[in-house]
Amino acid sequence: MADDAGTPFHLTADEWAEFQFYESQLGVIDTKAENVLWLASVVIVISTLTALFGTGVSRLTKIFATSATVLVLASVCVCAITIRVKWASDFLQEEEGTYDRRGLLALRDLKTKALHASIYVLFIALSLYVVALLVGLT
Repeated sequence: MADDAGTPFHLTADEWAEFQFYESQLGVIDTKAENVLWLASVVIVISTLTALFGTGVSRLTKIFATSATVLVLASVCVCAITIRVKWASDFLQEEEGTYDRRGLLALRDLKTKALHASIYVLFIALSLYVVALLVGLT
């Protein structure tokens, strides 16, 4: 699997270093997506407990809280694109001694866009929860 230069998949040392750089970027994106999913799961648990045990909550508050919960779930669905397993090694073309740079960058860009969209939707959802709390307090 390694060539005479000691790099795997018959890549040059520069190509291997570049590939590892892109692979590490994918790892960072996946870690951030895990954090978004963790935060979303905490929000869903708290909102579920509030719905189960909350009494005397106004209809408007329930509408905002329900809308926020739906948006949290939408954020999780978008985040699923980010955490979908696609190995960086799938882009290696060992026979040619190279890798599909464009494919790997396209995967990185797709995961980044999905992560950003997921964070934006989650932020909107959390904002709706704040509105629901403020409406409930008045």
